[in-house]
Amino acid sequence: MINFWYVLIGASLIAATAGIVGVWLVLRREALRGDVVSHSVLAGICTAFLAYREKNGWILLLGASVSAWLSLWTMDFLQAHTKLKKDTIMALILSFFFAVGLWILVKIQSLNNSAKSGLDSFLFGKTASLLPQDIFVALIVFFLVAIINLFVKKWLFWATFDEEYSESIGYSVKFVRNIVTFMSIVSIVMGLQAVGVVLMSALLITPATIALVLSPKNLSNTFLWSICVNVFVVLIGTLISYFFPKSPTGPWIVIFCSLLAFGVFAMKKNR
Repeated sequence: MINFWYVLIGASLIAATAGIVGVWLVLRREALRGDVVSHSVLAGICTAFLAYREKNGWILLLGASVSAWLSLWTMDFLQAHTKLKKDTIMALILSFFFAVGLWILVKIQSLNNSAKSGLDSFLFGKTASLLPQDIFVALIVFFLVAIINLFVKKWLFWATFDEEYSESIGYSVKFVRNIVTFMSIVSIVMGLQAVGVVLMSALLITPATIALVLSPKNLSNTFLWSICVNVFVVLIGTLISYFFPKSPTGPWIVIFCSLLAFGVFAMKKNR
């Protein structure tokens, strides 16, 4: 029962963080940036393991952060120096980094190293492995993202909806993008252990989209709805996994969240 509360509290903190960041990604029409980051971190995790030869959590997270930043830098570089469309660049970067990550993971599996066990859990997550120290780190990340959002929300709002006005009053649009990028990376890296590389983007985008449908005119309410939806689906997924131990928590969270989204969209369409 104690492990159940570890999972619930840790995953809820990760979900609440993703709920805040996801709203900005959807509003800025950069939802696929979260997808790119979540798929690119596998390459960094596997590279860090090869370099360190141990499954040290902080080293793996550092590798994931570097890989995430590199993928976004490459994407922005190609967008600035080529004539390729944004969605094409995102698809190229996502598939390249994810393929590199899978290739290195296969190589790691062939090594004679006992520390490699469980490394593939970063693909789909392993929420049951959350420990008190993971909850503490997730709490720090949540407060960090929440404080950044609180103090620069107006700035982010202006830069999102009126870039020319934001520049005219001295607010750098590029710096705002860097803030959103930073929040995206820390939230995704923190969520890897809970739901994994493949499913983390769903926690960012789906609840934020539901929140914007439910509260399209009040930004503060949108954040509250996004956080509440994320925490609610985490609760449902954790309960299902608790009563049916062979059911993985991460996929159930995403499945229930998607079903909830379909229901909300259908309800709003009918009205």
